[in-house]
Parts: sequence; C-alpha cells; structure tokens
Amino acid sequence: MALSKLNKKTKTKRIFENFKKYEYKRNAQKELCYIMIKPEIACSQNKVWDIISMLKQKGLKIEYQSTEFLDTEIVKEHYKHLNDKPFFKGLVDYMTSDLVVKLIVSGKNAVKIVRDLCGPTNPANAPEGTIRKKYGKDIQMNAIHASATIEEAKSETRLHINKNTINKLRKKGFEL
Repeated sequence: MALSKLNKKTKTKRIFENFKKYEYKRNAQKELCYIMIKPEIACSQNKVWDIISMLKQKGLKIEYQSTEFLDTEIVKEHYKHLNDKPFFKGLVDYMTSDLVVKLIVSGKNAVKIVRDLCGPTNPANAPEGTIRKKYGKDIQMNAIHASATIEEAKSETRLHINKNTINKLRKKGFEL
C-alpha cells in the first residue's frame, strides 16, 4: 500500500513537470504587448471594459492589469524619443494628470493585432471599429498607447511593470 501511494505521488509529480514544460513552450511562442489606456478613458469603467472586451474578441489574453498614476520620471523615459518636441511637457503633464490602466496582453501576433485594433495615432485618420476612432479626441488624447514592436513591448513592460510581475511572466515562459 505504501508503494502504491509513492507511485501515485511520483506519477502526479511527473505529469505536473511535463505540464510546466508544455506551458513554457506554449507561452514562448506567444508575444506580449504592453498597452496603456490613457487618462481620459481610464477613469471610465465602461470604456475600459469595452476596450478589454475588444482585445479578448481578437483572441488575446490579459496577462496583467493595473490601474494607477504614472510617475513623471517614468513618463519622461517612456516618451524620451519626443523630448525635443514642443508638446513634450504637455504630454508628460497629461499622462501624469490622472489614472491610467496598464495592460499586458499575450497571443500569437499580439503586437500587430493590438496595433491594428488601436488604429492610427490621429483618431481623425482612424478607421471605423478601432479604439482610437471610437474613443480618441485628438492626436494626444487618442485613448490608448500600444507597443509598436516586440522589442518595444519588452522594454516598456520592464519600464512600467514591477519586478515581481516580470518574474512571474518569465516563469510562465515569456521572454522579457
């Protein structure tokens, strides 16, 4: 009887280890995309739910979600490629003015799917059915930010998300 219990334990352990290996391989084939729902939208629960619903309908999985205020230094780092533009200070002030919703989504071709769903930066040029057409007001208050490349998604995730969450995502098999 003791031997039978030991065999069951060993067998269960092997199944779990194999599942963990499968999970790692499965997630290694998926991309992550960093998304930030901007202040004018983040404070409206119905709009946030609608955007999350749109993401899920495209087959994307929400790996992380947080509602918080952005730190000025992090915003400056995030938008450092725009720091010589005349609108930079206004952009930083705007992004730190109220809550944002941070999301990390995963899926096959996640970055492209999210970028297509967001639409062009300027809501006036965005096609019907995109997030920016539906919720964007102008080129700055355009409802949402989404990583443009896989490398940018990794970099933005490391910038905006705490180390504990990053480690958990790595344990799930995502490269960061």
